[in-house]
Amino acid sequence: MKNIGFLIIALCAAVHLRGQELKDSTIAAGVYSARFERVVAEGGVTVPLGSMRQHMNVAPNIGFWIRQKRSERSVVNYGTSLNFPAQRRFNYSRSEETAITRSFSGFVGAQFDKVFPLSYRRYVDVEWGTAVGYAFYFYDDLRARDAYAALPRDVKTDKDNPTFIKPLSSVFIGQSLKLRIRDFGMQARYNFTPYSAFSRVVDSSFGMHSVSIGLFYRQ
Repeated sequence: MKNIGFLIIALCAAVHLRGQELKDSTIAAGVYSARFERVVAEGGVTVPLGSMRQHMNVAPNIGFWIRQKRSERSVVNYGTSLNFPAQRRFNYSRSEETAITRSFSGFVGAQFDKVFPLSYRRYVDVEWGTAVGYAFYFYDDLRARDAYAALPRDVKTDKDNPTFIKPLSSVFIGQSLKLRIRDFGMQARYNFTPYSAFSRVVDSSFGMHSVSIGLFYRQ
């Protein structure tokens, strides 16, 4: 009888502990779900790939995003990611003439993240995201600058204010992976920017692939 009584007590204790564990887990999950950071600041570098390496160095990268929660596992981010590369010469499409890239590129758009919690208690999760938007890479149009300089003086007027710093423009598509631990995390994002498909200034040899890696902070 003593053994049976001991087994009953042990079973009741195990059921109680399991119930408390499930309760604690539910509370942790609820706190995790209620915790949501709306502002993100990113910092890192963008590494050009393929032929893009001829026209862009490994450049500092920063990003700013406003997050909007769509569901427990889905988040949309609106903002921008900016690069500050060194200036590089490049050939115009089908020409020996050259232009010079400026130290400003990036994209503006939206990122759609799918969240996979790893630990409710420690606020650890992994996010798989897709980004779309408008990409730009500013350059100095030396051909247009030289053409304007060659115009006769009487053709130019004081009201002329030509702009020779212009953007190469493209659709942006990105795929990212993030690891978040509380307010901080690390990320890697593949960037696809086919400038040659949307501009007559450059051809496919200009390049279109890069990877951004870095850290982020959310508040």
